[in-house]
Amino acid sequence: MSKPSTIDAYLATIPAEAAEMVNKIRQIIQKAAPTAEEGLSYGIGGFKQNGRYFIYYSGYKKHTSIYPAPREHEDFKDELSNYKGGKGTAQFPWISPCQQL
Repeated sequence: MSKPSTIDAYLATIPAEAAEMVNKIRQIIQKAAPTAEEGLSYGIGGFKQNGRYFIYYSGYKKHTSIYPAPREHEDFKDELSNYKGGKGTAQFPWISPCQQL
């Protein structure tokens, strides 16, 4: 299966279970960074300013993920400490209070 070539094509691949949360995440980012441009990179959705992506998002059957600047950054460290993820990832399982965004 080939990677989507547009943001709409990518959003169509997100499982129904994740679609609502992904749209909430997108709305929050758009509100916080209204001049950011939405696009695709690494095969997932993201937002960029000044030609550089600053955050990515994805949706899966059992969780949604955001990929902010390194999660160890002081601005994110405490808030993301309770969530599973890697160096630049935060996963929000469906039982997470984050669903109330």
